[in-house]
Amino acid sequence: MISTAMLALVRTWLQESTAAFWSDAEVYTALSTGQRELVRMAVKDYEQLSIVNPTTDVLHILVPLQKAGAITITSSSGSLPSDYLHLISGTFTPTGGSATPILRRRQNSATAASQVNTFLTGTAAHEYYAWVAGTSLTLETSGLAGTANIAYISIPVDIDATHNATIPDDFHNAVCQFAYGQLLKKTEDETQKKSQIEYDQFQMMRQ
Repeated sequence: MISTAMLALVRTWLQESTAAFWSDAEVYTALSTGQRELVRMAVKDYEQLSIVNPTTDVLHILVPLQKAGAITITSSSGSLPSDYLHLISGTFTPTGGSATPILRRRQNSATAASQVNTFLTGTAAHEYYAWVAGTSLTLETSGLAGTANIAYISIPVDIDATHNATIPDDFHNAVCQFAYGQLLKKTEDETQKKSQIEYDQFQMMRQ
C-alpha cells in the first residue's frame, strides 16, 4: 500500500476525507510512529529468539530493513551507521589481519561476565566480543584497529507523501490501525480542554 493510500484509509476511518481537524502531517506522523512501534516489537522478538538460537533467520517484517555497513575501528571502537537499530552479525578485520566473527554481548564485559550462555560463549579459538553503547560499537579487546563489517537492521524511513512504508505490505493495515488510535486521542484532548475552559468560565461567572 503506497503512503497516500494509507493516508486515505486512516482518513476514511476518521470520517474526514480531507484535512480539517487532523492535518496530513499529523496523519503521516502517526503512521510513521506506528511503523516504528511494529519494528521495535519485532526487533525485541528477534533478539529473544537469537539468544536461544544465534542463527535464527531475520523475521519477515524486518527483512526490508536489513543493511550492511563498514565501520572504521580505532582504539577498539567505531561509530555505527546513522540509521542503525540492531546488530544481526559481523566480522572484524584487524589491520594486517583476517576477518573474524564478532559475538555481541548485551552489556560490557564487567556486567556480562556472570551471564555466560551459548549466546555469549565463543565456539572458535579467535572471536571478538563486542557491545553496542549509544552510537558506538566497541570491541572488548582493547587497543584494536581495523574494520568491522556488520549486517544490521536499520531504522525505517518515516512515511510521508513521497516515502512509502518500509515494512512489508502484510503489516500496513496494522500501521494504519495504530495511527487511527493515536489520532483519536486528539479528540479526547480537545474535549478535555473545552471542558476545562467551560469550568473556568463557570468559576468566573460565580464571582
